[in-house]
Amino acid sequence: MRIIIVVAAKSELLPLFESFSTGENEWFTINNHEVKIVVTGVGQVCTTYRLTKELTENKIDLVINAGIAGSYHPGFPVGAVVNVVSEQFSDLGIDDNGAFRSLFQLGLADPDEFPFEGGVLVNNNVIYNGFPGVKGITSEQAHGSSESIERIKKRYYPDVETMEGAAVFLVCLHEKVRFMEIRSISNRVEPRDLKKWDIPRAVKNLAGAIIKVINSI
Repeated sequence: MRIIIVVAAKSELLPLFESFSTGENEWFTINNHEVKIVVTGVGQVCTTYRLTKELTENKIDLVINAGIAGSYHPGFPVGAVVNVVSEQFSDLGIDDNGAFRSLFQLGLADPDEFPFEGGVLVNNNVIYNGFPGVKGITSEQAHGSSESIERIKKRYYPDVETMEGAAVFLVCLHEKVRFMEIRSISNRVEPRDLKKWDIPRAVKNLAGAIIKVINSI
């Protein structure tokens, strides 16, 4: 099987690069599978471009979107690893005199037109079920104020927040490629306080989780 691991920044998967003595976009082997780490750059636009280009140029059997994430849910503390099974674009819409209106609410997009289901992107692939399935949102900015966080909670009731996940869902659903999104929690989504973050722990746990997934296939 040919697997690509899609990650926004090399630092998020540095232990894998070091363990397998590999570089970006170099094929290596895990459990007899051909594996390549594709570093896209941060955000939806970079991820959409780089992933689409990869799927156009190569025959890929599985896409794993890996990275760190912020948690809205107290049940998923710093260091926890989760499997994101649904995604939404959290800020794709307009500001209507202080009230957010999504493209679906505006009638500019059909919430049930493929690949959306009720305005949500859903991953029905069952690749590995060793991590809890969670609901994700993808945002152009990481939320870090009480006001913005409360608005997001009331609008989407998310478990985790990333800056790329929904882009991977969208591309893979359109291209009919099996995929999964594995995230390790680096911080709670709360008023920004870097002293409470633990990126090294999240990165270490993420690398272990990715190896576990690939070894199970």
